[in-house]
Amino acid sequence: MSATICAFILTFSTLCGSRVVSGVLSGPTNVSLTSYNMDLVLRWDPPEGAPSGLLYTTEYYTPVTQSKLGCVDISALKCDFTSLNLSISEHGKYTGRVWAQLGQERSAWVESNEVTLDKETIIGSPNVTLFSNGATIEVSIKDPVFKISAFRNIFKFATYSITYWKDGQNGKAKTIKDILQNRVVLTDLDLWTTYCVQVQIETVRNLNNKPSRAVCERTTKSKHV
Repeated sequence: MSATICAFILTFSTLCGSRVVSGVLSGPTNVSLTSYNMDLVLRWDPPEGAPSGLLYTTEYYTPVTQSKLGCVDISALKCDFTSLNLSISEHGKYTGRVWAQLGQERSAWVESNEVTLDKETIIGSPNVTLFSNGATIEVSIKDPVFKISAFRNIFKFATYSITYWKDGQNGKAKTIKDILQNRVVLTDLDLWTTYCVQVQIETVRNLNNKPSRAVCERTTKSKHV
């Protein structure tokens, strides 16, 4: 067999073989690992100029563990690792990655940012309910529900910051900090006046806390027995 034919066969084999290994397709873009209320979700955009019919496979890993398979052959552009009954630690550091596949063609892995769950998860808003009783308003607070574990298992020493103001006068709001109880009575309020209340959770090692929506209640004339 001549050198020219051998070279042609080698080149043809290389080209054909490259269609079934990593790197033929462009990889997904904008790969991002996020956490809200202790979930762990990998999101991405399709490769630029991507054809239809792409499927995606994901993995995650930590600095001390090997990669673990997540969602496999999905068409969606996200994978919730915490919905797959995987072993996710509340204090773990995680990196995700994803590849795209079309038939036998597969892109290279594209990695995400690293997320430390307990430090970087976004803590959702607490649920706030108000009860009026004469010139007082009782504030009842419920912690957000986490995807893994429970809020107080992770943030044992979290406190509440309560801000309240007369409706329409939020520029004159008052704030009470470092509250441990989940039921607090606001006293010395004006009768027949509507007050609005907003609560935010405060923790030492996580500053990604969302305040509650403002909830309003009207004081009454006399105290209920």
